[in-house]
Amino acid sequence: MRHQKTFQKDESMTVSAQLEKAIASSDMTYYRIAKDAGIDWKTIAAFMDGTRPNVSIDSVDRIAAVLGLELVVKKRTSAPKNKARTKKKTPAARGKVKGRRKK
Repeated sequence: MRHQKTFQKDESMTVSAQLEKAIASSDMTYYRIAKDAGIDWKTIAAFMDGTRPNVSIDSVDRIAAVLGLELVVKKRTSAPKNKARTKKKTPAARGKVKGRRKK
């Protein structure tokens, strides 16, 4: 399976999304990438079709090396919108408790 090169780095993309895009845009087959990375080609195929969304960091590192990518750890300036979690206040903490406390 060969793919056209259309990869552009997007700072807001997750590591897995960037890796998927890099694999898809490479001119290498899944088999060639896997063979050069020393992993099973089915791992890449399953990652790409979504049946195995999680790949080990070792496999990611090997695939990135074959594709000529460098993994860089960089702190985000803000949390992703869909992942941001805030602690919800209880009704008592918001001051909206009905009734009175007994003393």
